[in-house]
Amino acid sequence: KASVFENLTEKVDFWKQHFNGMDQVHGLTLDKPRPASLVFDAGTYTQILTEINFKSIVSIAEKFESDIKDVLRCLFAIVLIRWSNNSSITLGNRISTRTLSDNNTTIGNFSNSEVFYFDDVECLSFQELLEYQKSLHRNIEKFGNIPFEVLVDKLQLEKSLSHMPVFQIVFGYESVMPAVKYSHIDWVPFDLDASYSLFDLELTAINSGSSLNLKWVFAESLFKLDTIKRIAASFSVLIENIAADLTLPIWKIPLITTLDRHQLVEWNKTDVSFDRASVFELFERCVENSPQSIALNFNNEQMTYQELHQRIVEISATLVSQGVKAGDKVALFCEPSFDLIVCIFALLKIQAIYMPLDPGYPSERISYMLRDAGANYVLTESKYLPRLNNENTKVILLDNSSFETDINENGDLIFSPGFPNEKNASYLLYTSGSTGAPKGVLGLEENLLNRHFWMKHEFPYNEGEIFCLKTSINSVDHLSEVFQPLLSGNALVIIPAEYKLDLPKFIDVLFTKNIHRITLVPSLLREFLDSADIYKLSELKVIICSGEVLPWSLAEKCRTRLPHVRLINLYGSTESGADVTYYEISDKRHAEISGHFKTTSNT
Repeated sequence: KASVFENLTEKVDFWKQHFNGMDQVHGLTLDKPRPASLVFDAGTYTQILTEINFKSIVSIAEKFESDIKDVLRCLFAIVLIRWSNNSSITLGNRISTRTLSDNNTTIGNFSNSEVFYFDDVECLSFQELLEYQKSLHRNIEKFGNIPFEVLVDKLQLEKSLSHMPVFQIVFGYESVMPAVKYSHIDWVPFDLDASYSLFDLELTAINSGSSLNLKWVFAESLFKLDTIKRIAASFSVLIENIAADLTLPIWKIPLITTLDRHQLVEWNKTDVSFDRASVFELFERCVENSPQSIALNFNNEQMTYQELHQRIVEISATLVSQGVKAGDKVALFCEPSFDLIVCIFALLKIQAIYMPLDPGYPSERISYMLRDAGANYVLTESKYLPRLNNENTKVILLDNSSFETDINENGDLIFSPGFPNEKNASYLLYTSGSTGAPKGVLGLEENLLNRHFWMKHEFPYNEGEIFCLKTSINSVDHLSEVFQPLLSGNALVIIPAEYKLDLPKFIDVLFTKNIHRITLVPSLLREFLDSADIYKLSELKVIICSGEVLPWSLAEKCRTRLPHVRLINLYGSTESGADVTYYEISDKRHAEISGHFKTTSNT
């Protein structure tokens, strides 16, 4: 019997190395925001395993010469790893410490915490995971007889009142003794109902010898009972699938229940057919139908659909004469203007890939994006030339007199765009880089069209509605702001860059131009709603929110300040080519907005 202080330095050094890189909090998705300090109220759910599943667990344990407890702990670890979409998980275990010599002469209940850190195990088979767990056992036996509180102190972990240190999920195992009659006294097992817990989630397997029950105790401040029931149901599915094939790696083992599979099928019934004409063909239909209608408005200047089309044809012919061809990546390094819109459509006409670059970005980022993309050309203005130092990219100046001459000479040039570029890629956008270096995402023309037709069907716009372009051209939201109006024959007002940073001027433009639809991130929506001039916007019909979390309090504020406006919360990403789920804010019965999102078409 050893003392806990024997070889303490060696033990602590081992655990420091073993826990290196371990997440301090598990990765399970929570149903509710984690409170700033621990809330101990707990809910419980008892799961009764089927006889077949119980026999499968016993059979696996016998086959690999393991304890049932070890098999169950590995099963629990797999469920947690899969539900947290991670490759690692940390489990706690309460044990008796009566074996320690320090406790020999003291009366009381002595226990300690063991830590099982399953690190990067998602590629292991179940048999390999059992062997991995045995190695953890050996380490615990050698280095584990150290008080948990001492270990936490020595590890010097970041302290938090919101969760327990090292692990927040616990596994326990109990063998229930049968009822015993002794003299005139009956000894009967009694199950205490857990009404509080120190941990986020506890699973206790209760083995009666003839059956196996799983008792799930969860923090009600974090999880809903329905979520725990779904996790428990996937535990049963896991047992069935592991028993059927013990060789599958953890990440491949099916966990989806029949009910969840049905739900996924229903959610993914989003197939919708739409007009397969190209973007430019749809634009030309608008030109044919309404040649004299206003297409663009910028700084009190206007351009009709016929004028816009003529300019696009001229620019596209000039670009072809300068060597631009289908599939080339062409960067657009200019502020929102008539030229920007013209160039976008000209490049789509010749099936080149346009790559927007916001002049507001630092020069280092611009250079990185040009190099990373392997851009063939940059269309820009003279004032931005000093910021371009990429020698492998040919620069075409839009405000150069020779460019205008080329336009005049090539205005009627008939050209063939050549072969369509791979998968009809239309644009190249870079992510924000918030999780590392920005990465380029190639957008397909069908994604752009799908978003256009879905929005037109779900939230129809009438003839004469006026849209505005205010989002950074580098944002995926510019796709809807540019193409929704110009593929439907409506007008697009281009907001000058300097107005975007001046809220009163911005609202004044929306008012004077009678804007009907606008896209805002929630943080800007908050400032927008606090403005005294917001009530002037009687023509505003639709506000689309995306890019950030939309709090319910802000949604309610919008409905109060602008009761005539439809507020739509969209979620998507650059990688998905715009939006994939949406929700229209209607009433407080749907306060938990995220639980009521619907999928967009063809997602």
